[in-house]
Amino acid sequence: MHKLTKKAIDKISRRENELGLSYEALANKADISKSHLFYLENQSSPKSIDNPKIETLIKLAEALDIPFYKLFID
Repeated sequence: MHKLTKKAIDKISRRENELGLSYEALANKADISKSHLFYLENQSSPKSIDNPKIETLIKLAEALDIPFYKLFID
């Protein structure tokens, strides 16, 4: 996984925890599968989703009320 992707996923996980959301709640809100979210957050994904699509990251950012660009900066 690319280091920028890892940074984005780490921010998504932190925000998910801050909001007290479960995998299922965030996955539903972002319209992605719960297993996909689990693989991303645990960085143990099959090669096919090792680097998520930008659309997936956008959906997650929107679901968590994070501007997309902030996923990649400190």
